[in-house]
Order: sequence, then C-alpha cells, then structure tokens
Amino acid sequence: MKKTLFVLVFALLLTACGGSSAPTTAPAAQTEAPTVATETPVSLPFPSGRFIKSGRTDYGLLFGADKTFTVFQGDRAQIHATFTVEGNVFTETSNDGACETNVSFNYVFDGTNLTFSYVGNSDDDKDCGGRYDDFNNVTYVFTPVSLPFPTGKFIRSDRVNPVGFIFNADGTWEAKEFTYGVTQAKGNYSADDDTFTELSDDKACPTMDFNYTFDGKNLTFTYVGNPEDDAACEGRRSSFDNVIYTLAEE
Repeated sequence: MKKTLFVLVFALLLTACGGSSAPTTAPAAQTEAPTVATETPVSLPFPSGRFIKSGRTDYGLLFGADKTFTVFQGDRAQIHATFTVEGNVFTETSNDGACETNVSFNYVFDGTNLTFSYVGNSDDDKDCGGRYDDFNNVTYVFTPVSLPFPTGKFIRSDRVNPVGFIFNADGTWEAKEFTYGVTQAKGNYSADDDTFTELSDDKACPTMDFNYTFDGKNLTFTYVGNPEDDAACEGRRSSFDNVIYTLAEE
C-alpha cells in the first residue's frame, strides 16, 4: 500500500515539474517576398525630324511625316526606306539597301531620346549589318535643324481661329487675324543665323531678340534671355514665348 502511494505521488510530482514531453511548436508561416512592380516606359507618339545617333555627331536618321526615313552621314544620304507605326511598334516596310523588309522594332520616345529594340530575336537580322547596328537597342537624340529665316504666311498652331504672322522679304511683318483680315500689329525685323530681332512695332515695344528654328514647315520662337524682361509687352510675349507657327499653303 505504501509503495503504491509513493509511486503515485512521484508521478504527480513529475507532471507538475514538466517532466512530460514539451508540446510541439507549430512552424512559423512563411511570408512571400513583396512583388516589385516594374514600370513600363511611357512613350510619346512617333516623331518626325532629325535624330543623331547617341555617341555620334554626324550620323543619324531623318524621319518624315510621310512615313519615309533616311539614314545619313554628314550631308550624304546612305539609305532610303519607308515605315509604318502601330502602337509602340515601328516597322520598316521597304528599303534600298537590299535588306529584308517588314522587320519590326519597339520604340520609346520621351520628347528628346528615341530608342529602338527588336521585336523578336535580333540575331535573325544580323545579315543586315547596318540595320542591326542602328536599331539593336540604340538611342537617337532629337536634333532640330534650322533653315534660313523664311518669308510668308504662318498660322499659330495652338489656336482654333487662324491667327499668326506675315513675314515679308523687305524686313516688314504683320500680326494678323486671318478670318477677317485684321492687322493686330506690324513693324520691322531682321534675322541673322538663328536669331530673329523685332526691330520695331506699332505698340511701342522695345527691340527684342528671339531664337528661332525653321524645319521647312514649322517656325518656333523662344526668347533670348528671360521672357519676364518683356512683361511690358504682353501681346508680344504671348506670341513669341516658345510658340510654334506653321507655314500656310497658299
């Protein structure tokens, strides 16, 4: 009897002191690594104009609004070709360089830099070495070329009603509202290299210089210096502060 009681008490003491096996801890739940979102480059619509290959000074591509383009070096054209654009895909549809046609490239244009990369395996186009070198993840920089200052009728590109300028070969100009033929201002100008100077106007504004670029169609003016300095001539400022005019077809 005493021996049985001793065994029972001893067993109870072991249980109270944790002598039995410790409970099993459940494994910690695994957490998944956060997903990092990748940004898709946002591209502007495909441009026209003159682009110089990054790292070069005299080699590039000239894209026309008529969906033609020219590969040039200096003043010499090397290849003429045609293309189409659908979404962000540029497709060369013909060329005079004996290369396969209907070859497509993804493009991204940020307003200055134009970058091409092959749709598909670029190695499939290695037989066209020139194109492979020019379009295989290559960036071109928009480099507008300015022709001599033009004469003629120019319509402001951001207005619904036709307003703009007439620049005459004798160095006179008129600001016009063309629907009713109203002259809003007039004066004299000179043009030297890439600088247009308004010498006088009938609004008593002082002489002012502007940089200009003309690509054969679009004429763009920007102030030489700070536009704020011309605050007294608000009409001129609103007409020349980074404003584009398009040559009108007569």
